[in-house]
Amino acid sequence: MQVRKFSDKVGESISGISDIRVNGTTQHEIFRAFHRLSSIYRIRHQIFRKKFLIKFLNNFIGQVTPFFFYSIGGYFVIKGELSLGALVAVLAAYKDLAPPWKELLKFYQISEDVRVKYSQIIEQFQPENMLPSATEQPSNDEEFDGVGDIQGIGIAYDEDVNQRSLEEANFLISQGEHIAICGDKDSDLGNLMQLIARLLKPTVGKVLMSGQDTSSMSESVLSRHIGYADQHSHIFNGTIRENLLYGLAHLSAQGALESYDEQQTDNVMKEIKWENIMDDNHSLLKFGFDSIQAFKNHEIQTLDLCSLKDDVYDFGLRGNVQDNMGGKLLDDILKARHRIKTLLKEDRYQGLVDVLEADRYNERLSMAENFFFGVPIKGTDDLGYLISHPVVVEVMETMGLKEVFVRIGYQVASIMSDLLAEIPDGSPVFQQFDFISIEEVPEIKSLSLIPNDFSVSDLDDSQTNRFIELSFKLITAKHRLGLITDETRGTVVMAHKLLKQKLGMSNNLIDFYHPERLASHLSIEDNMLFGRIVSGHANARKKVGELIFEVAQSMNLVEQIVEVGLNYRVGVGGSRLASAQRQKLTLARALIKKPDLLVVNGATSQLDTNVERRLYLNILHRMKGNTVVWSRNRHDDIDGFD
Repeated sequence: MQVRKFSDKVGESISGISDIRVNGTTQHEIFRAFHRLSSIYRIRHQIFRKKFLIKFLNNFIGQVTPFFFYSIGGYFVIKGELSLGALVAVLAAYKDLAPPWKELLKFYQISEDVRVKYSQIIEQFQPENMLPSATEQPSNDEEFDGVGDIQGIGIAYDEDVNQRSLEEANFLISQGEHIAICGDKDSDLGNLMQLIARLLKPTVGKVLMSGQDTSSMSESVLSRHIGYADQHSHIFNGTIRENLLYGLAHLSAQGALESYDEQQTDNVMKEIKWENIMDDNHSLLKFGFDSIQAFKNHEIQTLDLCSLKDDVYDFGLRGNVQDNMGGKLLDDILKARHRIKTLLKEDRYQGLVDVLEADRYNERLSMAENFFFGVPIKGTDDLGYLISHPVVVEVMETMGLKEVFVRIGYQVASIMSDLLAEIPDGSPVFQQFDFISIEEVPEIKSLSLIPNDFSVSDLDDSQTNRFIELSFKLITAKHRLGLITDETRGTVVMAHKLLKQKLGMSNNLIDFYHPERLASHLSIEDNMLFGRIVSGHANARKKVGELIFEVAQSMNLVEQIVEVGLNYRVGVGGSRLASAQRQKLTLARALIKKPDLLVVNGATSQLDTNVERRLYLNILHRMKGNTVVWSRNRHDDIDGFD
């Protein structure tokens, strides 16, 4: 597991190498890799100690008898009492010299093999024209006066000796200017932008900042003054906040390698968590903020500037309610629920939300949700486990529902086996009946082959539970199979009341819904609505979304929900984000560290034209007094640039 995690991290570092360099997190990534390697080393060390202990005991037991035999025989030979024993002892001792000698040779072969392989790997990661290793080392900010004027003198760049893509480039960008560099897709505009950001080194010529040659400047210093984003910027596996604050990792990770102590690795790693950047008052002061709240305001403003705040707000609404959110936020969500409930009674919102009620069957909840009228507590969310729980079984049998659920489940299996038999994977039918996957169709088919005059007592436990599971997953308003009668609905409601009575409101099985308390494992949005949006109603989701936002804004909840959204996990390479969201996030990452120089290299290619225009005008306004260099493929859209 540890090796796999390390391998994933190495692969991710290679994919995001430009972002690592431009954010000055080389030392941070080295330390994280060092930490994982140390963990692997400790695990392997323990394995080898145990392995060789067992090997020692095995050899000792195997050789102790011959040892006594030869030692005693040798004693008699020395006394001259046994000449044949001397010969046997010498021959046996000679024979036993071979195994350890072979072990020594094997060790030498393995070490040489590893050395050669390591040298070959290093060669692959050290191509020609690499920047000096000194540029990767931490350096003092005081050595650099700021980006200042940027000058390119006779710059030429080529990928290889046979193809020079950029030649005789000369430019002067004064401090504080906002420059648009235009060129079509066939030009070498991308390489020029990377040369300005010092991601590439000129083959010929120099790029100067404040009169200093950037080729020899420390990466750690340059990265603190330069923000860079392009269309290929890497999104690291983690949360939105981790990616947003990636360029600030040096604030808490600085000096971690130098003070590394193997015995305190976990403590050091804990200290350089992303969230702790905001908990370090020294780092905040160094960054120009006098409080955590001031930094959080800057964080929210940066998201808003990059048109990402609304997206993060939506992620926050989808986030589950958790105890660690803080009592005030939880109380405010509950207050928002009551305010929304009142507003939903207005004519403009009539019929948009089906509010949850314990004393009636809720058509937009599954049979299981109506039966339990709650959600399983974490660790008990296996439906099969719940169905088999003694209290649940007792309630079903008392109310006469067990056979009813089995019969409904059998009817579901019969209908679905016919309906899904010839339907290909990915069909909209599977989206409507999402409680059955294409892999489960053969199993459903075999269940439907049971004669319809069966008795529940003739079924084994697995068949009984599977039929109940199928019935429990039915949602009347969504699946519309007409299998749940009014009588069954009424019995299910009464069964829930009996179940709540037996388990009690506070139990370790079901978190019951209640108008005056929040439900864990439901999203913030669902908790605020305490109901389900009615599907099929024109613009229902949009109207309800606007209602939730209005209430959240009036109660100063928007920023708190955005805070929850910042913990949304983006997936490997940002796979859980849309391409436009990934580009907005890379821009926000470049801006949040308040750079002296912002270089944008085609980082808005996936945005709508109007959104892109609004975004770059807002950024230019924010960066007033600081230098901006922005590549543009459209020559007619450069308003706002100097």
